[in-house]
Amino acid sequence: MPGAPFTIRAEDVTAFASATGDRNPLHVDPDYARGTPFGRPIAHGALAVLVALAALPARRTRRPLARLVARFAAPVYPDQE
Repeated sequence: MPGAPFTIRAEDVTAFASATGDRNPLHVDPDYARGTPFGRPIAHGALAVLVALAALPARRTRRPLARLVARFAAPVYPDQE
């Protein structure tokens, strides 16, 4: 059974940026992100993959990570359900 639904919050993105050192303004600076094609900050791809992996049943996490990543068809916006 998959894990519970999870919303990536802006605070999660900030914490991930601090933990990894990836403070790209696309993820953490709303003013900067407004000037990008996304129009607002997006979550780090690695953070989205980690959340997706946590939601999968244990038997499915053995699939190659590249196949899972290829399924992302749109950016992940913080605080969007």
